[in-house]
Amino acid sequence: MWPFSSAPTPQDPPPPSACPVDHDTRSAWLDRQNTANSPPPPPAKHSFPAPKSDTDPHAHLLSTEREVSSIPRWLPPTSSSSSSSTSAAPAPAPASTAADAPPSACPMHESERAAAVPSEDNWVYPSPASFYSALERKNRNPNARDMGIVVPIHNAVNERVWNQVLDWEREALGLPHGVDPGSKLVSFVGKPKEVSPRARWKTLIGYTAPFDRHDWLVDRPVVPPSTSSPSSSTTDASSTDPSQPSSVRVRYVIDFYTGRGTGLLAPPAPPSSSSSSSAPAPEANFRPNFAFFIDCRPALDGWEGIRMRFNRYWGLGAAEAGAGTGAPGQQARR
Repeated sequence: MWPFSSAPTPQDPPPPSACPVDHDTRSAWLDRQNTANSPPPPPAKHSFPAPKSDTDPHAHLLSTEREVSSIPRWLPPTSSSSSSSTSAAPAPAPASTAADAPPSACPMHESERAAAVPSEDNWVYPSPASFYSALERKNRNPNARDMGIVVPIHNAVNERVWNQVLDWEREALGLPHGVDPGSKLVSFVGKPKEVSPRARWKTLIGYTAPFDRHDWLVDRPVVPPSTSSPSSSTTDASSTDPSQPSSVRVRYVIDFYTGRGTGLLAPPAPPSSSSSSSAPAPEANFRPNFAFFIDCRPALDGWEGIRMRFNRYWGLGAAEAGAGTGAPGQQARR
């Protein structure tokens, strides 16, 4: 027969008693089924390291009491109040994301900022326990025994910033020093990664870069409460044009620098001559001396901020405030 013939070659049929399935194929198939149906092997012991507990043993002793600040908190108007109080004011600046706020042990960082309590008219500072928890969540390796120093410094820096904001607000309204302008803090956010143009310029000419930055949004009434009586306020509310806003919002940029000299915590006094031979205690050598320089000014993102900066540079706002108290130029170049 030709090797490329298409004719089929006859084959002998299998005997009737032979199994039609090949035994080797059947054995291999059964082995695969047994392997697939068998339970998985138990995991090896200690396949993952046990989590370590880095919690400070003194953390549970921290106080949970919170201190109310002197910074008034802006609240949205209720349905019964005038809708024109903030309807024409710009919306608050959006808060920065977690990527914009890297971990830092600065006293004015966003993660350690004061929180609002619904029952309080002012902003409320975090307690030492919540302050410690915030630092621990960001893996900053806090020390619970330091919270008694860090938290008061955090609160004192906030109060100092607000006092500088009030100086700007009084100059903008032409009020003398010590008069309440009625301004309130709407929101604030930390921006340690965003260097302001002013801080960048100072760094180029040799100054140390700031260690933190904050942006505060302040709501200022057009008519301060100190210049309006209760009887006239009701009359003005009814005759005021609803299309005109009753408040102005100003964004403040605050840069925090490391200061020099006597700070919030003074260094220990030098030992007297009688005890000069004895060495000071170890804790006295490591007592911190915190001093900060705060550069607070209105942002140049609107005409109001430009006007306020221009008036302070030329002393115009201070002259108006001094005219009401008989002391011209009282607040110039503060």
